[in-house]
Amino acid sequence: MLTSLRTRILIAAVVVITLALVINGIASYFTLQSHNERQTAQQLDATAEGHAQAVGEWIEARLAMAAAAEGAAFGDAPLASLQQLAASGGFLSTYVADPRSGDMVTSDGWVPPADYDPRVRPWYQRAEAVGDTVVTLPYVDANTGQLVVTIAHPFYQGGRLEAVLGGDIVIDTIVEGVAEIRPSPESFAFLVAGDGTLIAHPDPALALEPATRLNPTLDAAFLEELAVAEAPPRLALGERDRLLGSRGIAGTDWQLVVALDEHEATAGLRAILGTSALTLVLVALGAVLVLGALLKVVFRRLQLARDAMQDVASGEGDLTRRLPEEGQDEVAQIAQAFNRFVAKMDAVMLTIRDSSESVRIAANEIASGGQDLSRRTDSAASSLQQTSASMEEITGTVAQTADSAQQANQLALSASQVAARGGEVVGE
Repeated sequence: MLTSLRTRILIAAVVVITLALVINGIASYFTLQSHNERQTAQQLDATAEGHAQAVGEWIEARLAMAAAAEGAAFGDAPLASLQQLAASGGFLSTYVADPRSGDMVTSDGWVPPADYDPRVRPWYQRAEAVGDTVVTLPYVDANTGQLVVTIAHPFYQGGRLEAVLGGDIVIDTIVEGVAEIRPSPESFAFLVAGDGTLIAHPDPALALEPATRLNPTLDAAFLEELAVAEAPPRLALGERDRLLGSRGIAGTDWQLVVALDEHEATAGLRAILGTSALTLVLVALGAVLVLGALLKVVFRRLQLARDAMQDVASGEGDLTRRLPEEGQDEVAQIAQAFNRFVAKMDAVMLTIRDSSESVRIAANEIASGGQDLSRRTDSAASSLQQTSASMEEITGTVAQTADSAQQANQLALSASQVAARGGEVVGE
């Protein structure tokens, strides 16, 4: 089948079209992939930035309220200021501690036990060490069972610490807001502290658990790198690959991390890849059908030329047959050349036929002359046989003559000797 020129041209054309589509599809895929990666990174940044800003504004508003509650720290009646702060800021409880005596006043009237010393509490010590407003790690409130954080602010006068104000605030709103962050159905977000403690996660059971529960790689060092990463890193969370984007929460060491499901983020690329593959198959099939029909029309006259040449080559061809010469394409040129070739072959065959007739006549004449020459040769052969016999007789006679001449020669020698002796005798 591949010996057919039409089939080879069809295969070559389909291969070229397929390769062109494949190359174009690959180039388009990588271009779209790069564009999709940029869009994904921008989506992660925008999502993390927007929600982190909202959480940060919520935290900063409470930090500002705590820092502005000087009446609770320096006033003669701190209880009223504490209650006003709790009501306006939505605090569960606010309180102020005296660094000298360790006394503490609370907005809800809670009386600390006798052995309770606020100066050894983490919120107090951290505010004193930092010298500014701080936010503690979340913890479960013993009375309400809710997840709360403590905001603490130290107040100084003349460079000396005069009071430390604290306020417990429920962060259920933050937790619920983080749980609702879903850029895609399988994506989620979580809030994590600088030391890797999970503050908020769609799974409430993971609250206050280390982030390494999600993935062993998700430790404090990784979170620090994530905060400054230019491109979203890939990490397996919940048996699915996620692209991570992070933004810090103002006023805290917290980070809001958005985990975008990579499979969903690349769904558009896969759809384009599938569409390209389907298009490739359809175009290839269409090319086979269209080119097959076109080549059938184009090669029809070429097949006529082939049949005519096969007819001539079979030995029974009609040299008077001619091909149609319509058109100016290569097939028409082949037909014209074939017709000229057959015309010349016709003339040559006629010349050969005439020459063959002349050769036949000359051959007959040569055959007749050969027969005459054969008869003459036979006669000459008989004459030669007779001459040979005569020559044998002459040879015998010559031999006898030679013997006689030899005897005569001997006799002549004897006579010469006798004469010589006679001469000697005469001389004597």
